[in-house]
Amino acid sequence: DQRYRLIRTIERNARSISLSTSGGAVVRAALAYAPSEDKVWIARAMLQDPMVLPSLATSRHGSAAVVQVLQALESQEREQACALLLEHGDVLDASNFGHVVLERLLCGSRTA
Repeated sequence: DQRYRLIRTIERNARSISLSTSGGAVVRAALAYAPSEDKVWIARAMLQDPMVLPSLATSRHGSAAVVQVLQALESQEREQACALLLEHGDVLDASNFGHVVLERLLCGSRTA
């Protein structure tokens, strides 16, 4: 099945995809069209390498992908992802797209 192979390819190559120019768009599209169970697998793959989410968060399409990743994760994993992103707050704040992700994280933590 092509969808299965695509999802597994994204999982295995999360770091290189996140560092590529169009990687954010790839992750965003995969998360937009994947069934719920596959979204969780993709989101978890993005969480495995500590540089993936911060790298995605600073790109145009990647910042939207990060929001989708956070939505796909369960509470404990979401908290882990948020903590990871907040650790890189200076990098996110220096980027227009990262700044939007950082603001969303900070506003979300105030209302929780």
